[in-house]
Amino acid sequence: MDMFARMALPAASFVIAGSLLMVLVTEAGRPEWIISLVALGGGLAVVALTIVLVRLGGRGLSPQEDE
Repeated sequence: MDMFARMALPAASFVIAGSLLMVLVTEAGRPEWIISLVALGGGLAVVALTIVLVRLGGRGLSPQEDE
């Protein structure tokens, strides 16, 4: 899970940054703007899902709890 998070977070951050810039520079309502919004939402969804999965995956017993 840790390797997935290390891959997903930078990739999603790159998508978020690029789509956010495109949303700011394209004219609202145009197809490019809508695709940028969809990409922005997808990037945010990947970040949120990754955070949730990392949090749930880290709920195993730690060595201190094993005693």
